[in-house]
Amino acid sequence: MVELRGRGLTVREIASEPGRSANSVQRWLSRYSLSGELSNASRPGRPRCTTREEDARFCNLAVQNPQFSVPRLLAERGTERPEMSSRTAQRRLREGGLRLRTAKRRDIGLSLRRVQESRVGWARDENRMWAGLFDRTVYIDECCFCTFDNTRRRVWVRLGRRGRVTHWVRRSGRVSPSVFGGLVGSRLTSLVELPKKCNSWQLARALRQSGWWDEVRVRIFL
Repeated sequence: MVELRGRGLTVREIASEPGRSANSVQRWLSRYSLSGELSNASRPGRPRCTTREEDARFCNLAVQNPQFSVPRLLAERGTERPEMSSRTAQRRLREGGLRLRTAKRRDIGLSLRRVQESRVGWARDENRMWAGLFDRTVYIDECCFCTFDNTRRRVWVRLGRRGRVTHWVRRSGRVSPSVFGGLVGSRLTSLVELPKKCNSWQLARALRQSGWWDEVRVRIFL
């Protein structure tokens, strides 16, 4: 537009070239004649609704309560503080180096070398101890079936801590039905339903009443 103006073209003639309105062309030419530049002038923007200290306290609140969502963090922040939108809160958390990550169940994973070596050593010791007796060894275990959502939640963590989160995982609390069974070699035992809360004495009584011990004794050891 400046080049065409230098050739002596009118504002309407210049506006027909790029397909802009005459008002836009006139505004850009006026800006160039006054400042000699075509860059946008700096704008002050909307003032911050919070101070740096309030932003730091908000990030610390997320660190202390990593399982809280953004609306929950804003609710815990209090009504006496300056009002902050959810989008602004997410931006403040990102500026503070916080990201949402999926919580892990344990801090030490099976990928650690020392954990793998320890498990392999235990398996070798058991293999030597029970050599030739696997067909006469009963492996027992129980399984709990949750009747509610037991998924892991996303939590707020600092940058660089992905994969090492140990916060909040909902457990069943032994309030859901469970079953008990065994394995000997390639043979499975029958499953026994257990009460919601079960200790060792209740487990033994349930197995005795169901005839599980007699089944194992007859089908495997005799």
